[in-house]
Amino acid sequence: MAYICKKHALKLPSFASVLAVTLCLFSCSAQVNSIQSVSASVIFDYSDLNSPPSVSLSVFAQPAYDAQRVASVSIASIETGWEWKSDRPVVLPSKRDNGWAGFLNCVPESGKELPQGSYMFFCTDLAFDSSDTAFSVSYPRELLTLNQKDAVDFVTSRGGFVYNTALYDSDGTLLYYGEQDADRNRYPTARSKRTFLVSQGLNIICMLSKEKI
Repeated sequence: MAYICKKHALKLPSFASVLAVTLCLFSCSAQVNSIQSVSASVIFDYSDLNSPPSVSLSVFAQPAYDAQRVASVSIASIETGWEWKSDRPVVLPSKRDNGWAGFLNCVPESGKELPQGSYMFFCTDLAFDSSDTAFSVSYPRELLTLNQKDAVDFVTSRGGFVYNTALYDSDGTLLYYGEQDADRNRYPTARSKRTFLVSQGLNIICMLSKEKI
């Protein structure tokens, strides 16, 4: 069963900027068939204080060549056979390395859980040369039904986490992403914020509900 990755509720450039900062936390070495590493993180997105989150998977690969040469990507869950494809992958360029290419928002079929276990990542460049490598996905199933407060308690009780803050203007454009205690006076046009609870140990990111400021 194949799916097309949906755009995230946040504006794509904003969420891509946030993920670019956190990618290095979750990357694992692959170095197979021109793919140097893969970064996979499960995103728990809370729309309010009381509802359980929506869940998606973000996956990026770092090729052995410039990531802007990546023409298409796909991932497949080995256990379920589900597949996500994109002929317009998100590319995160980098001045330090080849950059990353992949997906921001892979969601399961409505009413289904995001598969855990083994996956394959497939990457095709502009010359139609293909590479693939394996990676795995895991997350605590308890988080699927917890509200925001209980989820924060659950994640923080396990340690290995950081809080980051994203500030947005009235149009939803990202103004700042970084440490939680940022100087708000430097961003006078900020109108809302979201707190990101990033768990390195669990390979997950909890996007807490938007707050007006």
